Amino acid sequence: MNLWSTLERAARSQPERASVVDGGRAFSYPQVRARAAALASFLRGQGLAEGDRVAVLAWNGHAFLETYFATAGAGLILVPLNVRLSARELAEIVRDSGARWLVAQGGFEDLVRGVTADASLDGVLWIESSEQQGTLLHGYEHAIAESMQRSSSFVPSTRSDDDVAHLYYTSGTTGAPKGVMLTHKNVLVHAQGTIDELGLSDCDTWAHIAPMFHLADAWATFAITMAGGRHVMLARFEAEQALDLLERERVSITNLVP
Repeated sequence: MNLWSTLERAARSQPERASVVDGGRAFSYPQVRARAAALASFLRGQGLAEGDRVAVLAWNGHAFLETYFATAGAGLILVPLNVRLSARELAEIVRDSGARWLVAQGGFEDLVRGVTADASLDGVLWIESSEQQGTLLHGYEHAIAESMQRSSSFVPSTRSDDDVAHLYYTSGTTGAPKGVMLTHKNVLVHAQGTIDELGLSDCDTWAHIAPMFHLADAWATFAITMAGGRHVMLARFEAEQALDLLERERVSITNLVP
């Protein structure tokens, strides 16, 4: 059993409800499943093989959630990047992890230029950016649209629960950041544990307000999906926007750092 299975189960159990809400966009779990499968198909089409690394540098949003599931479905290892780091620090992580592709948010162009000047990447997939051109650069929505037909016959990876799913870089106490390996089983057991401990169900709406690149929030990507709950997104914390989101979307649970 791997992380992709949680999305498959949610798509079966919640076929119609808008389960991922990001600003003016809303998706059902079957739609998220189709989009993640299309993204996985695109990445496979770029020559990425099971066990290869893909990094992501983005604010909270539906694309971040889709990338978590797409990499799991393709058998790839996701490397979430801290948006507060410098280009030099990010390049060191990209090199150390061996990431071949980067999914990046529009607005981080300067950081990405610094990374690509110092670390080798096969390609960059841009979320919400129309300004980038070049052979290594692709648009996120365009890639999904192009691959959507192939996604209907998508066959997910059979990577085992003992295979690595994510690499989170943490500096610990001293020295350069170190990649912490989380397996599919690590993440699934954590997700099930939080469902049991917090009593999560398909009645819950979770607000992704803490950064999705950090485990403070990332666990909820899988726990809420496993429970069949609803995800709502705030790109980054702003007090008034957060309070508005909590009220407007009738959020039942979230996680904030005091």
